[in-house]
Amino acid sequence: MPAPKADVVKRFRKATRMGWMASKHFLTTESPELCERILEAGEKQPGADTLHDPIEDHPDYKEMIEALRETIEKEVREELALENEERRAAGQDTHLRDWPLGTCHLMWRHMKDRLAAKGITWYSPTELNPGAIFD
Repeated sequence: MPAPKADVVKRFRKATRMGWMASKHFLTTESPELCERILEAGEKQPGADTLHDPIEDHPDYKEMIEALRETIEKEVREELALENEERRAAGQDTHLRDWPLGTCHLMWRHMKDRLAAKGITWYSPTELNPGAIFD
């Protein structure tokens, strides 16, 4: 893949706060669609601490994505409540967790899968914020 143009690297760096070489490497090794989505997010969400997929703000998808996120969060919370009940029954009260570390990744995987099943490509905060660490 050819090296990205300097202005694209500059825009990418502004969006992600990554260094010059890391930005060039990312732009040449990751999918063009993801790179474009990051650039779009950076331009539409200036100053944001973390970027979210711009498709979430699109009028055709906004309400559906919000409703799906609420549904998935409810399902995950129910699953966690069942796991806590099992732990409590087993006398493992010290292992009870309302929202364990890493739960956001589980939710994002469900979002990605369910939106993909509807033919919608959605990128998680992890994908849109290279170099950032999420619990």
